Amino acid sequence: MFFLTLTLRSILIQEDQLNADLMQSKLELETRSKETLDSIIYARRIQKAILPLRERILESLPESFVFHLPRDIVSGDFYWFKRIENKIFITSVDCTGHQVPGAFISMIGTVLLDDIVEKKGVYEPAQILTELHRDLVKALKQDRKERASKDGMDIALCVLDTDFKVLKFAGAFRPLIHIK
Repeated sequence: MFFLTLTLRSILIQEDQLNADLMQSKLELETRSKETLDSIIYARRIQKAILPLRERILESLPESFVFHLPRDIVSGDFYWFKRIENKIFITSVDCTGHQVPGAFISMIGTVLLDDIVEKKGVYEPAQILTELHRDLVKALKQDRKERASKDGMDIALCVLDTDFKVLKFAGAFRPLIHIK
């Protein structure tokens, strides 16, 4: 009887310790999950900050609208807009990957587009996409076989010349659809 009592007592003690360990693990997991979610929500604020202001787009294209509804908190989908004198540049971009990986690619894409158009002065849509592809390959080190990945962007890019009322388009896996 004494042996049975000790065994039951030790089983109950082990069960209590196991429950305490499980509760501690659950609390740690909840804390980590909240920290990760808070970090992703903060990343969304940063990602939204790099998107062009809709007011700026409406100043140049008053009859336009922007529909941007990411599937996840952060996204690989973005749009980009610049006006330089009589040229209006606008893109719609879908980067490979969703959530955080796609958001990283979208940040890189925004910086590269700014650099190509503003600093390098490239204004032809096809040439912009060629430069973007080359710069993205370089940025992601895809030119090295051991680091090659299939990260990239599907993009539609339009350049509108407001003086001559000419629209030029280039796309990579994204078509131009004209609705009259």
